Amino acid sequence: MSNNANLLKCYHGGYAPVSPQKSLLMFLRYLATDESILSISNRFEVAPSTLHKSITTMLNIFVVMRSQYVFWKKTVHEFEGITAQFKKYPGICGVIDGYHIKLKVSEEDHDSYIDRYHQHSVNLMAVCTKSKLLTYIFVGFPGSAHDSRVFKNSEFYMNIEKHGINYYFPNHKYHIIGDSAFGCYPWLLTPIKNPRTIEERYHNYVLSTDRVVIENVFGLLKGRGRKLHYIDVYSISRAIKIIVAACVLHNWCIIDKDVWTEVLEYEKFIKIEAGIDTREWTETEKRRLIAYT
Repeated sequence: MSNNANLLKCYHGGYAPVSPQKSLLMFLRYLATDESILSISNRFEVAPSTLHKSITTMLNIFVVMRSQYVFWKKTVHEFEGITAQFKKYPGICGVIDGYHIKLKVSEEDHDSYIDRYHQHSVNLMAVCTKSKLLTYIFVGFPGSAHDSRVFKNSEFYMNIEKHGINYYFPNHKYHIIGDSAFGCYPWLLTPIKNPRTIEERYHNYVLSTDRVVIENVFGLLKGRGRKLHYIDVYSISRAIKIIVAACVLHNWCIIDKDVWTEVLEYEKFIKIEAGIDTREWTETEKRRLIAYT
């Protein structure tokens, strides 16, 4: 990062250019706290305009880095490694959910971004692994949209509709899991509605215990990046860049084994062992097989 041409500037007199290291520190302070631009600029002894330019530069760099840190796995070996992390529900290669991030919007956008909590927000839809690594993010849909609508407008869903399940999954053994807000597909399994038997209730219990990891990821995102509690910028495109940068930084920390100190207790559940062969199953068949095995 220190070799990036956008950060390394020649000195031609006047105020000395901000070093890449200082730019990164100022950006991390901006992302990790709810401090104002004025407060951070005073802390680092730079002009507010200089801080704003440095943050803009760092946001653009982190957005470019997105493809290096947030990406979908490709090989069967990688998929096997992910599914092995989930000890309860078989065949999981990711957990999906949506999250509303509050932000400031202009007057003309008030109605579009009002969510069900009567707050202005933008939607972050994400897929993660058991190790809390983000493998897919879709950011920017207005908070007024339901999770299912956001999902069906995502690149993930549209690519599967256009190219088939093998665009993302090596075979039909694998799937992601989500809550009932998402539709049920052979590659996206959700809880059984109105479960009637012990096996069906157990299926939902086991699915839910593995699904909770995505909630923990959203908690970690907001823990590391307090700016995500409320993004006070009027530009929606800039708010989206801030969210993307927070996701990239999250994965950077996970890969670097920078463990967050919060204790997340969700590992006290019963194991389930069930196998699914690689032939094509409907979503109903897959859920019943898992429930009754």
